[in-house]
Amino acid sequence: MANRYYKRSAVLEVGGFNEDLHVMENLDILWKLEKAGYKQGSGEGIVFFHHRPANRFKTRFILYNAFTYGYYWHKLRHLHPDKIGISAMPLKIVAFAILALISYFYPLILWILFASMLFWFAFRFYRDRTRVKNCITHMENKIEKIGAVIFGFLLHILFEIAEELGKLCGMISS
Repeated sequence: MANRYYKRSAVLEVGGFNEDLHVMENLDILWKLEKAGYKQGSGEGIVFFHHRPANRFKTRFILYNAFTYGYYWHKLRHLHPDKIGISAMPLKIVAFAILALISYFYPLILWILFASMLFWFAFRFYRDRTRVKNCITHMENKIEKIGAVIFGFLLHILFEIAEELGKLCGMISS
């Protein structure tokens, strides 16, 4: 697959990279160029380097990364509302608060809420399953594979929560 590129003059014409974005600045510049009417070039001889820190597989780094992406996702949404659309965060907060209040009087609602959240996490985990699949293909022991899937699912839940907290902080800071 050929790598895509834009001319330097085009990037400078649309204002260059947004230095306020620490992540997802590539999406910002691509959308600005697309909005300005520029077409992508492609070439086989183009090489891109992306810095990957050594600690990227540690849980703390993964959760920090999820929080950061959630935070800057909200900032990117304000720059390109036509690309990202409306934020569902206020609706999620209100729905969660209402369900939590109702569950105080009707405990069954709490279990329904818990089951629906687990279903949602399972759906998102299934959608992103290639990461775990790539991990377990190199394992031979079945117990290790089962442990990796369980740990991956739990980590995915924490990842989703961290990302939503990042979106909430991004929304508050705006």
